[in-house]
Parts: sequence; C-alpha cells; structure tokens
Amino acid sequence: MKQLVIRDSNENVIAKVSKVLFCSTEDTLANANTLSFTTLLEGGLERMREEMRYTVEFENDLYDIVSFKKSMSGNLCFIEISCEHVSYRLNDKKLEMYSKTGTVKDVLAGLLEGTGFNPSSEELPREVTYSSQTSGTVRAVLLDFAGSFGYEVVFHRYTVSLVPHRGEAKDTKILNGNVLEINKSINVNDGTVSYTLRVKPKCPIDVGDEVHLVYERLGASMTMSVSWALREFSTLILKQDSLRALTIARRIIR
Repeated sequence: MKQLVIRDSNENVIAKVSKVLFCSTEDTLANANTLSFTTLLEGGLERMREEMRYTVEFENDLYDIVSFKKSMSGNLCFIEISCEHVSYRLNDKKLEMYSKTGTVKDVLAGLLEGTGFNPSSEELPREVTYSSQTSGTVRAVLLDFAGSFGYEVVFHRYTVSLVPHRGEAKDTKILNGNVLEINKSINVNDGTVSYTLRVKPKCPIDVGDEVHLVYERLGASMTMSVSWALREFSTLILKQDSLRALTIARRIIR
C-alpha cells in the first residue's frame, strides 16, 4: 500500500498517512513537479508547526512541504498540504556567469557543487564548453545547460540525470477505448495543436513518453509527447491512480 511519510528537518518521522480525502501529483516535461493531499488531522499531523520545515516521501521520491492549512468541519479536523519536489531547492542558490569546459558530467557536477544534489552514475563523456549568458538560480542554469546540448533533466530525490529523451521513445498507441475525455486546442497564431486527455488508470504512459493518438471522431492520428501529467489517487486508500489527465503536444527541448 502507498504511504505518505512526513518527516521534520531532523529526519524524525512525524506521521505516516495511508488514507486521504484527496491526493494528486503534477509533473511536466518542463520539470514542474508538485504534490498535494488532504487528510484527517490525526496520527501526529496535529503536531505540525508553522516554524518547522517538513518533507514528504511518496513513491520513493521526496517533496518539501511549502504550505499547509488546518480546518474543522462538523466534528472532524482536516489538514491540506501542498508540496514541491526537493529539486526546487536549487532555486535557492544563485550562480554568477557560470562557465566550464569538460565532459557533460563534469559540467553538471560543477553546477551542483555545494547544493546537496549529485549527478547520476551514468557516464556522460561528451566534451562540451558551456557559459551561462546571465546570472540565475542553479535550477534555471541547469535547465538551460541541458537544453543547450539536447538533453532533458530528470530529478529523483537528490539525484540529477541528463537524458537524451525523457520517457519512452518508442510510440505507445492511445486508442479511443483508453480515453475517457479529450479536448483539442489549436493556437491560431502559430498553428500548434495540443490535446488534453483523461485516460483510464492503467493506460501505461507518463511524462516524456512518445504517444500515437488515434481518435477518429476528432480526426486525430498523430505522434506527440506527453508534456504534462496529473495523477489523482483513489480516495481513502492510496492504492493506485484513480484517474490520469495528460497533455500531449509537439516536443520542444528549448
């Protein structure tokens, strides 16, 4: 069974939550990654204090709690918690005109120096020279560096990976039978087309995957990338996704 494990800044477990009223994660190809949930104010959550920092472990990843709200309705007390992936901490450190020559992994390691984050173990032997054009946060410079050389960034806990393609590169076909709801958006200025879908929970696709959408009633038969995913977990028991919303569009690295 899935659990949300809340810890304080000293790594002490404050609470373990397996029953929720609402829980969702939002993930995008542009590296936005958030978690939010609502549950009963019990089991240690009532001891959470405004001046303390807390992290949440969920699905083997880590999130910082950025806000929480306690409320009462009838005889029940609730807490609503909003989180950001720990990689957002890279926004707290500024870099001034970073420049380095070396392998991709060397440049990545230099960017992450002193942040508490580490490059993944994969070898990236390609030799590059990178110079940031302006000062910025480590996270912003990191994303610019990756995009400059055709990489995409994957954050997992305190590890940063650069990959040529996030998600499955081989097309996964989405047929009418997997789609519960679909919206087609057309930008008349540049002609770009995107689709937002609600698909069945076990439809095996995630952010970055290349998908071949086949939906005859909208005249859709094309290959695009999943650029945004919202996963809503079944209420009361965190056992699986209950519904998944996706946006697919043409892939843009830069």
